[in-house]
Amino acid sequence: MINPIIKTSGIDDSFKNKQILHNINLQINQGEILGLVGPNGAGKTTIFNILTGLIKPNNGTIEINGTNLNYLSITQKSKLISVVPQNTIFPEDMSVFELISMGRNPHLNILAWESAKDNQITIESIKTVGLLELASKKLKHISGGEKQLALIATAICQESPIMLLDEPTSNLDMKNQFHIMDTISEIQQNANKAIIITLHDLNLASKYCDNIVFLKEGSIFCQGTPADVITSETIEDVYGIPVHILNDPTVSHPIVHPITKTL
Repeated sequence: MINPIIKTSGIDDSFKNKQILHNINLQINQGEILGLVGPNGAGKTTIFNILTGLIKPNNGTIEINGTNLNYLSITQKSKLISVVPQNTIFPEDMSVFELISMGRNPHLNILAWESAKDNQITIESIKTVGLLELASKKLKHISGGEKQLALIATAICQESPIMLLDEPTSNLDMKNQFHIMDTISEIQQNANKAIIITLHDLNLASKYCDNIVFLKEGSIFCQGTPADVITSETIEDVYGIPVHILNDPTVSHPIVHPITKTL
């Protein structure tokens, strides 16, 4: 039996006497992509913040490789988990290389400078996301999609076995959305990372995630493979809208097609 690299048990959380999460039980194995989906307010970002250690839940446990997250130091957490948040404020005068090299910080001693090995890992991370030609550019001179790739490269540079990505495709055009998701998929396959990703686009989740968790009002509504959980019944129950589920013979994942009202 494969032991999950991340396991949450009975996670409850509340804010100002309002229940935010209830009995969240998740697990993910090394080399898998787990997608968290659901409407706004369903609890996706709260789960994300709990997994990063930013929020401590009222009840429940989070285990990383069998160790309670609360028993790990900040440095230990940083070596195990890398995070790509949304709505990041960028230091505009920093270069792409300088930003991505910050991923090496958990591996450096206090006041130590990056070694030749650290710099080589940074360069390889930049190459992985296809930004080598922009390495010396200031962040203020690159596009939104390129900034998102730079953040992903920073997480790669951290060399953690777990990556958490919060809405990495938000506010990007279709080309950049697929480029970002293709890059994440390649990282998972080539580096055998466990990746948890929050998404709004169900078709992106269906295409790229090994397993999907549907959240509704702070609870897990269902979880399983895209083929198992992306159904018209699930989506209508969770989102309150009717959809058709298309089975395109050229792809192996279901496609969600909303049913529009006839005027």
